[in-house]
Amino acid sequence: MACQDRELSCADGEGEGIMVEQQSARLYRDERFGGYVLSHHVIGTIDASRTYVICNVPEGWSERKETTVIFSGMAQRLKEEDSPAVLIVGEDFFLVFLDDLAEVE
Repeated sequence: MACQDRELSCADGEGEGIMVEQQSARLYRDERFGGYVLSHHVIGTIDASRTYVICNVPEGWSERKETTVIFSGMAQRLKEEDSPAVLIVGEDFFLVFLDDLAEVE
C-alpha cells in the first residue's frame, strides 16, 4: 500500500493491538492509501471516526464498489508519520488484519 508516496507496511502499527468485533463500517477504496479501507463513526462523539487500512483484503473483495459491511479483526494504531497529508477532522487511523468480513444486505 502507498501512503504519501511511500510504501506502508502492515507491520507499521504502534502500540497494543485491539480486537474489533462485529463492527459496522463503510468499505471503500481510499486513494490516500492506494487501497481499501473500512471507516465508521465513533459512537458518543459528534465528528470522530476510525479508518482502518485493510492488510488482508479477502479474495473477491478487491473489485467491490463502496458498500456497508460488518467486520472483525485485530487492529493497531497507524503511526502518526504514516497518516495521510489530507485529513478529515476527527479521523483516527488503524491497520487491521481481518478475521471476518460480511456485506450488509
